[in-house]
Amino acid sequence: MWVWLAAVLFYAWAFALLFLSPLIFLYMSFWCVIGPLLLARRGKDVVFVYNGTHQSGDQTSTLTSLVADRAALLDYAERRQWKRWSLPVHLYTLFGPMSIPQRLTPGVLPAVIVFRRFRWPKTFSFGQRSKELEERMVLLRSELARPLP
Repeated sequence: MWVWLAAVLFYAWAFALLFLSPLIFLYMSFWCVIGPLLLARRGKDVVFVYNGTHQSGDQTSTLTSLVADRAALLDYAERRQWKRWSLPVHLYTLFGPMSIPQRLTPGVLPAVIVFRRFRWPKTFSFGQRSKELEERMVLLRSELARPLP
């Protein structure tokens, strides 16, 4: 009896995953197109997420000076007060670096998500768990230097 139930649940889960994965891809593709357009209306093309309580020091101040005028800023320490349907929050939830379990997420912050029209967003993470920080900084600077289409 239990084997039959386990088999039914397994195949139902596999069917749901197979059916839903294209829909999830379409949903994220939709936000790849609409997100940059809505951000551009506000004069932004970057979402910058940092952890206000975590001691990241130099890295956060360097990144803030790089993207301050063109970024929507999100403080991860204040995530309980974030407006749930806010555009930057939604874009961070979809494309930002998240850890499982969520308590490990401050280890990948600060993070910069750069949006370009009709392109998948590029995410740059500069936290304690990130590797090759100098190389990532060079890539971020080159991405920010590219003109907007």
